[in-house]
Amino acid sequence: MTLVDSPPAEAATQGTRVARRAFLVRELGIGLALVLLIAVTYAVNPRFLSAQNIKDLLLGSTILAILAVGQAVVVITRNVDLSAGSVLGLSAFATGAVFVAAPGLPIPLMLVIGTALGAVLGAVNGGLIAAAKVPALVVTLGTLYMFRGLDYTWATSRQINAADMPPAFLRMGTETVLGVPVLALFAVAVLVAVGYYLRHYRGGRELYAIGSDPAAARLSGIPGGRRVFAAFVASGALAGLAGVLHAARFGTIDANAGLGIELNVVAAVVVGGVAIFGGSGSVYGAALGAVLLTTIRAALPVLGVNPFWQDAAVGALILASIGLDRALSARVGRSLREGRPMAERIAPVRRVLGSWDVIVLLAVVAVATVGAFTIEGVASPRFWRFVALEALPIALIALPMTLVVITGEIDLSVASVLGLTCTVMGQLWVSGVTSLPLLIALCLLLGAVLGAVNGLFVTGFGLPSLAVTIGTLALYRGLAYVVLGDRAVANYPGSGRVRRSRRSPAPPSPG
Repeated sequence: MTLVDSPPAEAATQGTRVARRAFLVRELGIGLALVLLIAVTYAVNPRFLSAQNIKDLLLGSTILAILAVGQAVVVITRNVDLSAGSVLGLSAFATGAVFVAAPGLPIPLMLVIGTALGAVLGAVNGGLIAAAKVPALVVTLGTLYMFRGLDYTWATSRQINAADMPPAFLRMGTETVLGVPVLALFAVAVLVAVGYYLRHYRGGRELYAIGSDPAAARLSGIPGGRRVFAAFVASGALAGLAGVLHAARFGTIDANAGLGIELNVVAAVVVGGVAIFGGSGSVYGAALGAVLLTTIRAALPVLGVNPFWQDAAVGALILASIGLDRALSARVGRSLREGRPMAERIAPVRRVLGSWDVIVLLAVVAVATVGAFTIEGVASPRFWRFVALEALPIALIALPMTLVVITGEIDLSVASVLGLTCTVMGQLWVSGVTSLPLLIALCLLLGAVLGAVNGLFVTGFGLPSLAVTIGTLALYRGLAYVVLGDRAVANYPGSGRVRRSRRSPAPPSPG
């Protein structure tokens, strides 16, 4: 019996060693890239490694690193949490509001309150995903807006200033211990605790098993639903803790705290070597990815790189990281295939609800009818002309996005494609190309090329569309900044009728 069982056991042990070496290569590669970047920047400007600048780098990466640790736990299970920034913002504003109401509240208790609030919000995500079997991307995209909306509703345009919070709490955001910022020590403690749990506890190892092969994990008796639920609770709790630390560092808080940081968090995790397919990577790599992204943003201006290239550089780094991850995964022979397509997972819901199109149409009619009787001006042609003008660009983007989602994929770069084609059209107009049909044709061609780049990475190289389009989101947006910089083009024909300001337009006055 021993002789028969030994070869598989030895093969399993050898496979584990190969996998561990692959993980080590990932993290060492990130570390070497970080060291090389710092060395080159130091050679250009020795003040880059001054004590104050090192402190600023540590403070700048602390909150991102804590969020990345929580995100890594979720991504390891083959899920994603896009609501982390909104949870941070809600927790940060709650911190300020609590201190305004109770200035004498102990700081440790405030840390517990912020973490608990984040855990509750994470439990909302985890409950919908694990119990209701709704895809994580859909759920957390919805709660991203829901939690941010709660934040805006609570804040009601208010701003909490540093003078409203205890001085001891604000000092926590700037104080150091042996030259290391206190906030960085929080990040190290979180990193060590989560990393130790994932490596040495059964529950942590089961998260990797769920991400590697959900079906096999289920057949092995692993409680996948409970583990995924716990992963989202942990991600929410760490985002809540990051919100408290955000309040301590910046002092001034409004409803926009953490706005847009969720994509940087996912970028840090992907750059840190955590496979977007799940089942591999470590929180240490995710934290290194956060430090690397922060250092890149600080180093590029020192190196004389146009700041408009920063987003493009980050996007290119994301694409390179997922390419390397795919190569390493193939080398160790891991089969990181997707679970059931999204269409299969939502089929039961469709059977229950019937035709979703009809439901949406009835909802629009109901809202319009109620609005016409309760709000003056809603029934006017001017109002509906405004609605049509606002809905048309969104509809034009939603139509091709539907084709992508039907295939079980996602394209997060559409807004950046729109921005890049608009800036290129503006540059061509300034350069003397004034033929409208030609401009439209060139923009269509450029958009098709940018979409083909996404498609090549996804279908040609077998990379996950979520990670690819997060990378090209930053890449295309960075290229758009490079094309026009801080200039604006507004002298198109008929601009008096269709020109839009940079701010969101206000609805027409009723009546």
